[in-house]
Amino acid sequence: MRNTFLLFFSFGFLALYANTLRVYQDTAQFDYSPTSDFVGIAQEIEATCRGSSIALISKSDCNSSDRLCRLLKTIEKKDIQLQTAQNGIATLNKLVSLLQPSMGDANQTVKSAKIIAKTYTDLTTKKQKLTNQIQELQETLEKQTTAKKGLYFSTNCDTPITLNIPNQKITFTTYYQADLSTPNEINITQYLSILNSSGIDIVADEAMFYNKNTQRTIEVAHFDPWIVNQSQPILRSYDAKAIAQEVTQMMDTIAPVALMQKSVEAKMVDTRIYRVANLSLPSTATAIVAPVLTWSLPVVCKTELMPYLLPYAYQTCSFSPKNPIESHQWKVTNKKETISQNAIGEYQKGHYTLYTTIDDEIEVTREPIVEKAKESGLFGSSIRKKDGYRITLINSSNHPKALLIHDRIPNSTTDQIKVKLLSVNSEKQIKYTLSDEGNLTITLTLDAKESQSIEVLFELEYDKETQVNY
Repeated sequence: MRNTFLLFFSFGFLALYANTLRVYQDTAQFDYSPTSDFVGIAQEIEATCRGSSIALISKSDCNSSDRLCRLLKTIEKKDIQLQTAQNGIATLNKLVSLLQPSMGDANQTVKSAKIIAKTYTDLTTKKQKLTNQIQELQETLEKQTTAKKGLYFSTNCDTPITLNIPNQKITFTTYYQADLSTPNEINITQYLSILNSSGIDIVADEAMFYNKNTQRTIEVAHFDPWIVNQSQPILRSYDAKAIAQEVTQMMDTIAPVALMQKSVEAKMVDTRIYRVANLSLPSTATAIVAPVLTWSLPVVCKTELMPYLLPYAYQTCSFSPKNPIESHQWKVTNKKETISQNAIGEYQKGHYTLYTTIDDEIEVTREPIVEKAKESGLFGSSIRKKDGYRITLINSSNHPKALLIHDRIPNSTTDQIKVKLLSVNSEKQIKYTLSDEGNLTITLTLDAKESQSIEVLFELEYDKETQVNY
């Protein structure tokens, strides 16, 4: 009794300390002052006091004042009701098998049969209803925690306790919303989306979010001389695919957005580091969303096409960000209209390009123009092969469209094969440029309801003994 009193006295005294949550990409740490020995409906949690581990005990019982505990007890109660209904059905089945109809009292037999049938129907209906309810409640619980028991401290601590919460139990991502309602201007809002499925309802006076991993190790590297000699040179390389994969894994992903807490705002402390004050983060597996920054910038939006790769036109908006863009997932709006829930963006040559939406009002097709190869040169020693394609565009909208088209012609990497652009023809005036790599850029404007075709012809010249593939 005395130990229990000291335990709760210590927890009450610790309530004077501030609660602090630190979340990384691979773990989370919660420094807090518990008011009882109950931790939560959780598992795989580690606790430390002054750097030393504290044992945690799982119990079938839990604190009924806890939200998840009440949900767990509701499931247990309905499990008992389901078992009772199943036992009643089993008893009725056994009773029916033992009963023998009495010819002397037919009315009583019919009356008993009706009572048994109604009871059986009621129990079967109740069983199915309880089964569905339990399944729904279990699915709700499993989204919020994987534990089925209460977790308790085994001893007290005279300083705030640190809970080490495993990977993916508390997560956060950043995402952006772009509004294009102002001409030639983009209004950007960055959000922090936080999700808790640890089984512990967290209330923190201060929460810090670090967009980095704590478990990454640096490979020890020392200087290695680059030796030159008469033997076969030593080729040193790196695994570009592995590095690209690692970078991809570090990129942010959007957590589902469902709840924005009022008066909760995130502050950017430094690049990829955020702070939220007075955060209530229940373990509901529903994202809490807090705005971080809002700013406006000049923007240039275009309708672009890449016919050799994509069978549609799309809108891009380019701007120079004031702050680093950390996540390339966007929501794009125009006032109250949602243009895209899943737009993507990327850095391009010092600018940021946001791919906002597909333009369904532009129809695009690309088909080859087949030309026969001809032999030329002395005794037909070389081949000149003409080739090309036709791009057909239809503007089905009621207003003109300025288009920027990206296509290509083959790019030769050897002197044995020569490539030459012959013509880019259209009934309408167009402008085009061709880069050294074969990037063909075409600009034109389509009037409302107008269609237009562009024919691109090029020529390949090569020795007839050379095999050409493109």
